Amino acid sequence: MMGSILEGLFLAIASKYPKEYNLASSAPKDKEGNTRKFYEWTLNDFINVTYEIGGIMEDVQKFASSLRYFRNY
Repeated sequence: MMGSILEGLFLAIASKYPKEYNLASSAPKDKEGNTRKFYEWTLNDFINVTYEIGGIMEDVQKFASSLRYFRNY
């Protein structure tokens, strides 16, 4: 359940700052090279982009990734 809450939180933040999220180099792209819509992003995408744009520090990125691994387990 925590993974879903975390994903919802990242989606809310990304929706508030779409320009920063869409322009990040780690933002997921489609076959044409366009950034995917937020509803197509995975939790891992949100974690990586949020870290890249400075929204979370490395320790939070590692914790969020561990939480994602456990959720997927």
